[in-house]
Amino acid sequence: MKSFSLKSFIKTFLIASLCAVLGWGAYYRISKAEFFLPQEVITDHGKISITKVKIGDKLLGQNGEYNTVENFENLQPEGNFYCVNGILLLYENQSIIANGQVIHVSEIKVGDVLTTVDSHQSSSIIGHQVVETIDVVQGEYYFYRLTISGDHTYYLNDILVHNASRYWVGGGSSTNWNATGDTNWSGTSGDKLNKASVPTSSDDVIFDQDYTAFGQGGTCNLSAETLCGGFNMTGASNLTFSGTGNFKPFGDITVPSSGITWTQNGYINIYGTSNVNIGMALPDITGLIINNGATVTLTGNLNIGTIPLYVYQGILNTNGYQLDCGIFGDSGYTNTRGITFGTSTINCTSFSWTGTSGTATFTVNTEYHLNVSGGEFRLPVTNSWSSDAGHISVAIGGGSIKYFEGRNATFHDVTLNMGSGSNTGELRIGDGASYHPTFNHLTLSSTGSSKSNSLILYTTSITVTESLAFSGVDGAARMLVWSYPVGTAHTITYNGASAPTAQYVDFWDITAAGTYDSGLGRKWDFRSSTSVGELPGNSEIYCTTADDLYWKKDTTGSWSSANWDTVEGSGAGDGRVPLPQDSAYFTNNTFTNNNSYTVTQDLPRIGSFDWSGMTRTGKTFAMSTAASLYGTTYKLAAASTISGTSAYIFAGRNTQMITSNGKMIGDRQVAVDSIGGTVRIADNLSIGNSATNRNSLTVTNGTFDATNNGVGNYSVTLSALMSANDTGTIIMGSGIWEFNGAPNFFNIVGKSQAKLSAASSNIVINNSRGIGQTFDGRSLSFNNITYQGSVGSSIFLTIVSSNTFNTFTISDAPKTVKFTDGTTTTLNGTPVWNGSAGNIITLTGTGTGGWNLVKLSGKVTCNYCNVSYSNASGGADFNAYTTNGNVDGGSNTGWNFNNIPAANEVLKATGTVKMQGNISF
Repeated sequence: MKSFSLKSFIKTFLIASLCAVLGWGAYYRISKAEFFLPQEVITDHGKISITKVKIGDKLLGQNGEYNTVENFENLQPEGNFYCVNGILLLYENQSIIANGQVIHVSEIKVGDVLTTVDSHQSSSIIGHQVVETIDVVQGEYYFYRLTISGDHTYYLNDILVHNASRYWVGGGSSTNWNATGDTNWSGTSGDKLNKASVPTSSDDVIFDQDYTAFGQGGTCNLSAETLCGGFNMTGASNLTFSGTGNFKPFGDITVPSSGITWTQNGYINIYGTSNVNIGMALPDITGLIINNGATVTLTGNLNIGTIPLYVYQGILNTNGYQLDCGIFGDSGYTNTRGITFGTSTINCTSFSWTGTSGTATFTVNTEYHLNVSGGEFRLPVTNSWSSDAGHISVAIGGGSIKYFEGRNATFHDVTLNMGSGSNTGELRIGDGASYHPTFNHLTLSSTGSSKSNSLILYTTSITVTESLAFSGVDGAARMLVWSYPVGTAHTITYNGASAPTAQYVDFWDITAAGTYDSGLGRKWDFRSSTSVGELPGNSEIYCTTADDLYWKKDTTGSWSSANWDTVEGSGAGDGRVPLPQDSAYFTNNTFTNNNSYTVTQDLPRIGSFDWSGMTRTGKTFAMSTAASLYGTTYKLAAASTISGTSAYIFAGRNTQMITSNGKMIGDRQVAVDSIGGTVRIADNLSIGNSATNRNSLTVTNGTFDATNNGVGNYSVTLSALMSANDTGTIIMGSGIWEFNGAPNFFNIVGKSQAKLSAASSNIVINNSRGIGQTFDGRSLSFNNITYQGSVGSSIFLTIVSSNTFNTFTISDAPKTVKFTDGTTTTLNGTPVWNGSAGNIITLTGTGTGGWNLVKLSGKVTCNYCNVSYSNASGGADFNAYTTNGNVDGGSNTGWNFNNIPAANEVLKATGTVKMQGNISF
């Protein structure tokens, strides 16, 4: 192979001149000068320019017969062109007959023998021509790709070429697709002797045999990335298509429904405009990709199971056929891409188009069914969703959070279904406040037995124009429809002619709007509907009328079961499962004896409950499910047993009262998340006794008031007091707040002074569990704090922030208290820091940076304390006399460690001494 030669130049010039005189119409431009080469084929009516060939024409082939043109393509590919002997310009991947074999033009060499027809004699006379020159030509030239019947050959400028078809015949050096010396390919069907080169992107590949007797031909292994033009397996049987290489076809794809075992474990990456008919399932491939701007049209059903189908660049036309796949989307690509749905049924696990730019076009203007089993429906940021008359079903289960991101599109008939079996589903409609999807018909439903399925308007509102339905399963498995973020109501605008329907659903922070109006005082009226729950923050919605319900007489069972009476003590079991607006009662008429009965609270959303009228023994209130409480009254019974570790979240946005009647309410977390609401206690409150943060109090939104609005000041016993942000308020009162051993027992995150009122409360840190503890008061002021419990000096309390205390007592020495370096602890009263011989109290910093201790007046006196890295100031006397067992641990300022003067020591004075009054010795 060489560069453009003088001999080739002269020959080409002469031929080009002849072409101009004869008026031959097809030509190529070679190099930078204008040269014209004829591109002629021999038909049954004589020679014509290849540009004039039509499907159905008859072209002379090597077998002396005129074979039919079955397809004709005019391509302008990237890559090199080759000028052979100055008379033939061919694309590098065109096939030619050289030395009796089918090879690509890029493979020919000087000295190879080409097959020719003597056009000056009979067209059936075969001749030969030796390759003398090969010139590489780069530029924008055309490749006319023909598909020919018969032996797939034709003559171009009297030189025999092949139509770029490859037949798998096996017998190569290995079973690999790309095996060389020998290959597994032939230029004609079944001819193992007619060895052909390995296919390229320009070659149509055909598997058309029963490969039982073909030796190695029974397995085609993709050992590396594999390219071809079209791919046709019609007629193939007893063939295994295997390997881990990626497969990249550029043309039509046809795979029958049987006869082939397809175990390839790589991608099928479609790179050309193709008709695709894959009749069999492809369970082992990694994924199917449409790429390179291709338009891919299904001509049969396509089932790749749960394997993903990605449209990176191009259009998929489902053409009315059924498509089954896993993830169906663009994998975040931002090229021009899209789908034409037609009347197809598409079953996928996720419809996930997440590209943030580049236009995605979805043509959905006819009847179609899109069933998304994995719950994810996402349109890309830039998209065109055309007029829609189809049906979309999105189902979610398995406990994960999924999204229906419809942007600003309009959808026809959509069903969103949360949960399946016992799995919990959470589906979020929306992708930002700037988007507002519209539905003609919208059904929001829940299936299965989960009690926690929810659908969220996620920072967005929606519009429904024709029909709207909400449907849970039963009184136990109610669906929750709510808005995010909590406390911000989003709007469902309903403009239908008929009333919306609802059953077994709870609404929370939902605003009803639109042209439909019940005419009964609010837009939607569900007062007579079955089990429609009323949670806070709704507008223009009537829910099922609240009721009083009584536990079924002398019954053990679950809260969510049919264990409720409408009449106290009737035993009829005719009451519904309590809604969040209902009140549940347990009395001596529901438990008529002292036998053992257990009530298991297993719903995630409940209203008020009252056990205070039950005085009989043997009753257990078991809390098995974390629950949000929306009622006003929560009373325990002194005679009952409380069990369970599930959290209670007070979320009523009203005034909610806890009366414990001396009962510890369980080893659980209690949270206040009540926007604008207040949780009060009517007596002392005890939350568990284990050394975990589970039995803690967290105030996220609203107020926790231990004073019952100033009526009483009650004590609180718990593991930890925590708060998540600056929207919660804690009123501590003057009771005792005892913390019984959690590591981060006092952590007031983000609090300001106005958000926590320590008043005259007494904080007791009771650590007898051997757990290091942290007090983070966020630079607030507190009354009295006591650190007690037998833990030893190796376990320490860390004061994290700068705080102010009245008195600070450390008892049950030995003890260690560490003050965070750089912080300041201010004392208004007198601390009590008294160890004893052998039981030292250690006061130190968290490092060597030093900590500050401030008291404005009076004295700080320590006994048996080891003080280090302390900077004492403010005007008070800081005395840690060594005679009282104290130790100067070093790096202290402002402390007096000197001995107290002895009673008989002579005082010496220098300078002037003034005395007033009488002095006696």
